[in-house]
Amino acid sequence: MTTPFHVDPHRPDDDERPHARTGLTKAQKVMSVIGIALVAAVPVVAVMSFKLIDSSDEDADTDAAEVRDVETTVLDLTVTDGDLEFAVGSVEQGSTQIVSGAENTRAEGEYVFIEVTVKNLDDQVFSVFSDINQKLFDTDGNEYGADSDAASMVLGNNVHLAVIPIGGQIEGWIVFDVPVGTELATLELHGSGDGGVEVPLR
Repeated sequence: MTTPFHVDPHRPDDDERPHARTGLTKAQKVMSVIGIALVAAVPVVAVMSFKLIDSSDEDADTDAAEVRDVETTVLDLTVTDGDLEFAVGSVEQGSTQIVSGAENTRAEGEYVFIEVTVKNLDDQVFSVFSDINQKLFDTDGNEYGADSDAASMVLGNNVHLAVIPIGGQIEGWIVFDVPVGTELATLELHGSGDGGVEVPLR
């Protein structure tokens, strides 16, 4: 999957510029994705459109300059929990803002973007995936939940909440907001299994 972290810096014309999603309640999001899955039993492929701002960006706010540059770690690991298979690609850490079209959101600390492809292994029913079930741990044992609001800023990023058709898959980024300089340890991914599965990040 092509990483979106390095994009064309030229601003598109107004009629070509992507628009950030409008806010929906969690219940509305669930009903929407379930309705889509019931009428189209085909694999879902995410198309990403956003830009991350880090301390090396000359146009970033002054506060952002205090944050270290974005660091990238390539994992390329595949794990399974219950009915879901997770292919974890890369980890991006250090960005302080996400810009999507005319909208942007700022991290309380810094963002961690974990690139994943989630596949439904069940041959009979569709699976519902939500990022709220996924956990990130640092080297001190602190636990962090996914930032669904930040993930929803990425147009086409269905990883934060999606229904995966039988044999289908989604791809995108699970987003976390952690204190600046956090040393990541493990990612805990959950499908339909009881305890989840751990992915080492170091």
